[in-house]
Amino acid sequence: MIINDPENLIPDHSHLRRLIHRHPLDADLGTRIAKVTILRSERCGIAQENINIDANGNVSLGVGEATCHKQDYDFIILHEFSDVVDRLCPEFQYSEEMKQPLSDSERTCLMEIWNLYINSRLNQKGLYVHSGSSCLGTLNGQRQVFPASAQGDLMAHISILERKGFPYNDASQLVERIWKDPPLLLTYPEMIDYVKNGRGE
Repeated sequence: MIINDPENLIPDHSHLRRLIHRHPLDADLGTRIAKVTILRSERCGIAQENINIDANGNVSLGVGEATCHKQDYDFIILHEFSDVVDRLCPEFQYSEEMKQPLSDSERTCLMEIWNLYINSRLNQKGLYVHSGSSCLGTLNGQRQVFPASAQGDLMAHISILERKGFPYNDASQLVERIWKDPPLLLTYPEMIDYVKNGRGE
């Protein structure tokens, strides 16, 4: 696996390799990636970590200057590469074409569900790290503080789904089910069905 880091955004490539080769959701992940190119992905000085993989097994990892200095750096890398794990898993049935008809709001919901699904599995392995900061949000029409905890992160997922069209009860039910039942295997088409129906059933 080649690591191309033209701006030296992640100086410790050995540690990055270890995280990829020992990924808790796919122990063979490192052998299935040909190249990792590390690119700058920042907005207003804030890192917008993201990842993509092409048909040839080449990964583009977007990070910011501060990413490798964050306390939850390992979790960030594991989370981003979990996206690659899912895309490479035939049972997950990832399809770029399937999301094309979705609206921007529906795509946001799809990513919320997918991120939650990734985090629930990493949590099952004892590797989940919550966001680390409290924030204000709205749930079921009421403004409240989402605490700096895993529960606060779940509240944020529900809030975003609700804001994008899910009824509160359905958003809450879906988030709770995915988080509390990590052995539950979701597919990409199933997530899209949830988004299209706006329901957690």
